[in-house]
Amino acid sequence: MSLSESKILAIAIAIVGALIATWGSYELHKSNLKYAKSAVQETASVTANAINERFKLYQYGLRSTKSVILTVGENDISRKKFVQYSQVQNIDTEFPGARGFGFIRRVPTDNETAFLLHARADDATDFSIRQLTPNSVERYVIQYVEPAGRNNQAIGLDIGSEPTRRKAADDAMKTGTVQLSGPITLVQATGNPKQSFLILLPIYRADAPLDTEQARVAAAFGWSYAPLLMEEVLADLDIYDGTFDLELIDVTDPTHAVSFFRNLPSTSLQKTDFTNSSKIDLFGRVWVMEFTATPEFIAKLNLLPPETVLAIGSAASIGLGVLFAVVMSNRRNKREAMAQRAELVSIVESSFDAIIGRNLDGVITTWNPGASTLFGYTEEEALGQSFDALLVPPSLQQEELQLQRQLERGIPIQNFETQRLRKDGTHIDVSATASPIRSKTGQIIGSSKTMRDFTDQKEAQKRINEINTHLEALVEERTAKLTDVNFLLTNILRAASEVAIIATNENGVITVFNSGAENLFGYKASEVIRTLHVSRLFAPAELKEYAAKLSANSGADIPHDQALFYEPLKGNPTANDWTQIRKDTTEFAASTVISEIQSENGCHGGFLCVSIDITQQYNFRHQLEAARNQLQMAADIAEMGVWSWELSTDALQWNQHMFKIYGYPESMQDDDVTFEHWRSRIAPDELEDVQKRLFATVEGTGVFDICFNIVTPAGEKRTIQTGANVERNENGTPIRGIGFNRDITDQIRREELLEQARESADRANVAKSN
Repeated sequence: MSLSESKILAIAIAIVGALIATWGSYELHKSNLKYAKSAVQETASVTANAINERFKLYQYGLRSTKSVILTVGENDISRKKFVQYSQVQNIDTEFPGARGFGFIRRVPTDNETAFLLHARADDATDFSIRQLTPNSVERYVIQYVEPAGRNNQAIGLDIGSEPTRRKAADDAMKTGTVQLSGPITLVQATGNPKQSFLILLPIYRADAPLDTEQARVAAAFGWSYAPLLMEEVLADLDIYDGTFDLELIDVTDPTHAVSFFRNLPSTSLQKTDFTNSSKIDLFGRVWVMEFTATPEFIAKLNLLPPETVLAIGSAASIGLGVLFAVVMSNRRNKREAMAQRAELVSIVESSFDAIIGRNLDGVITTWNPGASTLFGYTEEEALGQSFDALLVPPSLQQEELQLQRQLERGIPIQNFETQRLRKDGTHIDVSATASPIRSKTGQIIGSSKTMRDFTDQKEAQKRINEINTHLEALVEERTAKLTDVNFLLTNILRAASEVAIIATNENGVITVFNSGAENLFGYKASEVIRTLHVSRLFAPAELKEYAAKLSANSGADIPHDQALFYEPLKGNPTANDWTQIRKDTTEFAASTVISEIQSENGCHGGFLCVSIDITQQYNFRHQLEAARNQLQMAADIAEMGVWSWELSTDALQWNQHMFKIYGYPESMQDDDVTFEHWRSRIAPDELEDVQKRLFATVEGTGVFDICFNIVTPAGEKRTIQTGANVERNENGTPIRGIGFNRDITDQIRREELLEQARESADRANVAKSN
């Protein structure tokens, strides 16, 4: 070969080499672009799935909280029981990123006061309802949330006072599904505006119909919920290494898109043109995830720059070698990319849940270790087998066919409870989630199913149902007993026609008015129940006087219409005589007992007033006092001593003539004259006989109408005429002796002088006759 030929050949080789290098550089550039786009798409998909699965995890905590509320009971759940339940769970381990789990109760406006009283009695004396904006309709109040330490600011918050929170709660209540709120600012994390969410699950009353939206709204009494802060929810995901910029945007309302999360500040990273935008449908919300690769991401792909290939290819001596090196380098890069892809796939492989892929013919195409653990088949045994034949019980084949048709229409399946077969032939309860798998062109080519062992939850639900059945039986039994007691009490109230029995609510307004009250006051029950305050039945002047007396003793300003309840509210029932007022405004005397009514748990429920007409007793008392006054006047005129003897205490009551007769000062009346004072004045030789006669009168076997002698302090002997009567109770037991004493010493002396004079006259007549 000549020199020129060599030159031509060299030039040709150089030109060919340059052309080959240029072509290789161009092809490598296209390959790099394609691979980078694929890597971005795959990393974005894995990230979106990880975010989706993290949020779906929290629904299990919501269902567990719901089960506790239903097991304990709508009105029996307490702070102590809720804390005990929360201590069983390790929220940070089982539900990473969740701030806690709690219970939100529906509180009608007309029941707010009663709810606050109950909540404060439930180990929360400072409990109050707080609102973010004024809310005049039904409150949705956070009653419990644990751990309470990092959620204290939320307890008592009315989420219904803020539109975004209220809409999520209403949507959950109306649909019966888990719902996620729009982006909000948690009151316990105000430093992160519009970066948080509430996830809610409605709680309905047991056995209530739920087939319509209206029925579900009527049956709901609250929600289990969890507050979520995005930076905490995604804290342990591998999204903070600076290789990509991740932005999450809520586009549920397309006209009002809200960006609520960014993994790194937008100004801190350089970006590339490699982006991916994907949509996430999650519990009623639609999110868009904007994924943008950074130069660091591209650098980690270890792609060979096309300029290098061009430079190396320009060298004629090593053109083919460079081209070969480029090809080999490109292959090596692809292997490294495959390794990186395998690392991402390992996230799925390490899942405890069974994740199974199948094509449209029902043939299993992927089988992770979680599936082997759950069903007992190895990957080699399962791949290529029919999903339906291997795992679906014969009785559920039709159900599986319907689910597959739904997936083929592009409709995902969430939290579907069913049964599957294990390798050993046993059935296992599972909670399944399924999504369609699409090709690059968007065509559905199969489906992916995630299944979790639901046996323990199923058993727990079965136990809950058994407990509910038992509780229903207890409620029916108690209702029957209460019906019997109510029937008995009603008959008692009706039968007490001479006794007024009146019950009031906690404010003193009459709620029960028996037939005795109708007879005594002249009102019909329908005229006063829930309309008349019980204080209207009492004389106003006496109430004011009583209120003034209580105010003076207590140092408090007590209104006269509340004076009746002051002592009963302190646990001291009152029994007083009052002047009470009939419907026709006439007055009568009554003896009234007032006490507090309390519920089984000690809550104040009102007051009970029992009144008896004592007008006749008052009249009799006045007549008795008049008679005693007349007797006292007669005794004073006759200088007669009058005494009464209380047998139970030995105390004596003497009038002034008794003190004069027995030589005691009248001042002793204030020191309680006793039986011993009277006994000590009787002549010793007559004491025994006088006592026998007195005690015989008390026992009812004799009459005390004798004369006896006493000895005064001056040693003078006086003769006393006495008479007595004994008062007895309805059982015939003696309770009081009443009698008189009259000093007849002077009378006896006059009679003796008259007798002596008569005898002297008789002797004189005899002497005269003789």
